[in-house]
Amino acid sequence: MKTTQRCSFSSVKLYHDEVMQTEFFSQYPSKVTKVEFVRSSLAAIPPILFQTFLKLETVDAHNSHVERVYSNTFEDAKALKALSLRGNQITELLADAFYGANRLEWLDLSDNLIATVHSTAFRHLSNLKTLRLNDNHISHLHSTLFDELSEMERLELQENDLTTIGDLVFSGCPSLMFLNVSHNALKTFHLNKLDRRYNFDLIDVSHNHLEFVNIPGCLRQLYASKNDIHTVESSGTQSALVRLKLSRNKISSIADIPTFAKLTYLDMSYNRLNDFECSSMTRFPKLALLQLHGNQFDASQNQLLRITVSDLFDASERCVTADKIAEGSNHYCVRNRRDS
Repeated sequence: MKTTQRCSFSSVKLYHDEVMQTEFFSQYPSKVTKVEFVRSSLAAIPPILFQTFLKLETVDAHNSHVERVYSNTFEDAKALKALSLRGNQITELLADAFYGANRLEWLDLSDNLIATVHSTAFRHLSNLKTLRLNDNHISHLHSTLFDELSEMERLELQENDLTTIGDLVFSGCPSLMFLNVSHNALKTFHLNKLDRRYNFDLIDVSHNHLEFVNIPGCLRQLYASKNDIHTVESSGTQSALVRLKLSRNKISSIADIPTFAKLTYLDMSYNRLNDFECSSMTRFPKLALLQLHGNQFDASQNQLLRITVSDLFDASERCVTADKIAEGSNHYCVRNRRDS
């Protein structure tokens, strides 16, 4: 069984003029596979780290005051698989920033000050599976930025300053399964450009400024709460969608939601619905839970919902929690008894 030889460095201080010439690490065993820095201050990751520890697979330098990633830092990081630079002070990612770390699978650059990312910053990282860029100041993604990340499965870009995402940005990421771009300032993002032959598990675009979404047929879950959405479309005739969150948008009718034969959860709370037609629910034959609270149904609609939903769904299969509807709470849900 493989054993991990770990080395923990505490209170290390390296300034920029020391990063390239330090020999501090040469006195330690060369078979170390994991290095972490604790309560340290590193202007940058010293290249000698990988020249000394040739089998180094994991480097954890989070909260270490790192300011720069030099283009030659990882030239000898031939064994590196996981790198955490979370919570540092990095402001930009240069061309070929991780050149040499060809086996890298997990990269965490979250919670930095990154505003600029060069179009080739992630070149040669063909084995990367997880990339965390959340909580930065990124406002633009070059169309070829992720072109060589063919194995990437998870990408986190939430809490940045993005206003648009180009149609070709993710064209080189056929393995992508999870994408989080929530809490940006997105006005344009054509989700249908992500359509493909196999399923895409989750896209989170909540807390943006999108006015419409075109849901790709391959997508299983879409979180799109807190936008300005008034139009929902679907690309493809057979949708894989099972979960759809559309709360706090500007949708005026459930009838405007496309048919989703596999949908089990639909959140339409806090929209602009003032009319409810139970016949529209037949387009969601597997729906287990419908959230409608926070809309503007009048008293007659409340009573209509209370009567017709129970007629629409077989009582042996569904139950309707309508006890508060008559009191004017506007909190409606249809729940599948089997899922309760």
